[in-house]
Amino acid sequence: METLYFTLGVLTVLVVLGVVGMLMVWKKAANAAEEAHSVWDGIDSLAVDLAKEAETIHRRIDEELTKVSYNCDSIDKNLDGKVEEIYRTLDSRLDKLENKLTKIFEDGCKPVQEK
Repeated sequence: METLYFTLGVLTVLVVLGVVGMLMVWKKAANAAEEAHSVWDGIDSLAVDLAKEAETIHRRIDEELTKVSYNCDSIDKNLDGKVEEIYRTLDSRLDKLENKLTKIFEDGCKPVQEK
């Protein structure tokens, strides 16, 4: 009889330890699943934030490119105006030189005629 009571006691302790062990494993598994879910939620949140930031950067780049394009057009127009002004000035000076040379040719060169 003592052997039976001893065996029942050992089996009872083993069953209690098994149940406690199963509950601990179950709790740890539930915690691990909750942490994994939390990690995935964090990843999703970061993905959304990253997409918003990328869109903001893309919009800023487009704005800057528009500004650069406007500035390039402005510089191009200004440069065209300056080149046109240079051509007008050069044309005016060449006309004056031509008139002067024509007058010298028609009248003769006085310093050369005196010698």
